[in-house]
Amino acid sequence: MHIGILDDNQTILDYVKTMLELSGHTVATHTNSRSLFDVLFRSGSIATPLPYDLVILDLCLPGDLSGIEVYRTIRSNITGDSLPVLFCTAASDRTIQGLQDCLPEAIPLLRKPFRSGELLSKLDELCRDPHPAHAF
Repeated sequence: MHIGILDDNQTILDYVKTMLELSGHTVATHTNSRSLFDVLFRSGSIATPLPYDLVILDLCLPGDLSGIEVYRTIRSNITGDSLPVLFCTAASDRTIQGLQDCLPEAIPLLRKPFRSGELLSKLDELCRDPHPAHAF
């Protein structure tokens, strides 16, 4: 599977990338939303074919765009069936609930820190059902 990861923490990016590559996935990392958008939306259009089978987003990104805003941009252009998204976060339950309340649907979420088995299980689950009934 081709997976794109957006996280502002290089250590986490390296860790997740290594876990996924050891499991046979091809991984591209991004430290900011612009980098991810440049790959997904080449020349203002949706890249065809899509470069990733799945995107992993940090929920709480610093700067102009939060993980929720990145997610909204992706979803306003690309359906969940075409590109599943998995959120990862170390945020508190209260923060997660506040962000979850901003969206019309449940978001799949993996709590940091996590083990490779948890990540791989969540990816398998998400790829089978890109519209999970519950987020966490």
